[in-house]
Amino acid sequence: MKGANPAPRVLHIAASFAAGDPQAERCVRICNALGKRLRHSFVSDDGEWGALDGLDRGMVAERRSGFPRLAGLPLPGRLQAIARQMVDTNLICTYGRGGVRAALAHTLFSELLRLPALIHHEDGSDETPRERRALGSTWARRLGLGKSAGLVVPTELLEGEALVRWQQPLGRVKVIRDGVDLSRFTASA
Repeated sequence: MKGANPAPRVLHIAASFAAGDPQAERCVRICNALGKRLRHSFVSDDGEWGALDGLDRGMVAERRSGFPRLAGLPLPGRLQAIARQMVDTNLICTYGRGGVRAALAHTLFSELLRLPALIHHEDGSDETPRERRALGSTWARRLGLGKSAGLVVPTELLEGEALVRWQQPLGRVKVIRDGVDLSRFTASA
């Protein structure tokens, strides 16, 4: 249809989209629940993509190449390069420890680059509780999630960490348990 608005673009950023990775599989379930109304782009820092095999047939999805590495020192140049890769999207979704670096880039450069909203997802599967409570990890989340539109966690335990340890505002943190039927949140066609 001529003149129709293109589907909104969602950028998903994680350390990995490996088959069997709980966060990657959760991302795929969310994408499938949203249906084919969106265009999805995926960034996997380790180059693993196996979980994306679970996307529904006909889903508009691409694997982003050329995205700056998430790992390494969070130097301003690296963070700005990451943030520049977010400009052409309508929503950014980050996942776990790997996505925190992208969230930090978003926090630092969102106003300058007029970046879209970012929603971060944490399920604790890529870090032990001890690693998550380490000073560096705590500060990375405090700073990195500073301008996020939301933080999604699956348990009250992680909600408590987000509110107390990571100092996230009450309205930003949302508990969405695994196994929630997402179809009840979509509009009837």
